[in-house]
Amino acid sequence: MTLTISPQMRIVVALGGLAALGLAAFTLMGRPSAASEASLAPIKPLHPVRKVVQAKPKVVPAKPKVAPKKPVRKPVVLLPGLVPEVAAALRSHDVVVVSLFDPQARVDRISLAEASVGAKAGHAGFVPLDVLRQGQSSPLLKQLGVLPDPAVLVYRRPGDIVARFDGFADRDTVAQAAANAATATPTPTPTP
Repeated sequence: MTLTISPQMRIVVALGGLAALGLAAFTLMGRPSAASEASLAPIKPLHPVRKVVQAKPKVVPAKPKVAPKKPVRKPVVLLPGLVPEVAAALRSHDVVVVSLFDPQARVDRISLAEASVGAKAGHAGFVPLDVLRQGQSSPLLKQLGVLPDPAVLVYRRPGDIVARFDGFADRDTVAQAAANAATATPTPTPTP
């Protein structure tokens, strides 16, 4: 009986043998040999090295820092009967410009814009009050009587009206009134 192997089987056997040899070589290369283990040992210096010791600087105790005292803000005392929006603005600004306007009137909208720009230029607070809203306009009606719209009022702390413009007031007029109110001598604040 004669055994014959086809050429395809010979190639498969040869490739299998090569793969087995490659696996064996890879496994042997992965293990550290005695020579490579010896090369991993630390090398001792031929000459001993002196360690340089640095002198530690003297530590001077720091003086305790005293935090600067914050100035104590006095509570802002306002006159009674002010419109809530005006009172809120007077708590954060010494001078407040109030613009009374009817949102349905074109001239009032222009006056409102001019008063807003004038208040900003005069470094004052700004409060727009809609005359059609009873909650905003009724306290002013009680305090000042009938007011035209548009109108501009300039308040100074604690709630004094220092300027009043019935009708249209341009931005320069409002800015000048706010600046004048800021530099005027303040009235004494009421004691609670």
